[in-house]
Amino acid sequence: MALRVLVVSTVQKGSETLGELLKAQLLNYSLPSSSSKFTSVEISAVSTNELSLPENQELVSKTEVLVADPPLVLKNLYLFTNLKWLCSTFAGSLFLFLFFFFS
Repeated sequence: MALRVLVVSTVQKGSETLGELLKAQLLNYSLPSSSSKFTSVEISAVSTNELSLPENQELVSKTEVLVADPPLVLKNLYLFTNLKWLCSTFAGSLFLFLFFFFS
């Protein structure tokens, strides 16, 4: 079983996107022991405009970990029906709390 990670971010280091940087870093780590339910990690990246496209519906609905710039995904969080963890690229979580409190 693969752990599905989706990246929606404008964060870059030089010419590398956050998705590319995460994939490169994962090569330095091994997955947990055979007792883990995950045998691999799949990292995908899409833009905000691509989240609601029909061809990305399965990818988005099966995403378990979302690494994102909060303003880029908050309006589309309802699409992530299997989401277990949202990792913000922003420092702190005040933005997320304010959004959910006032929406």
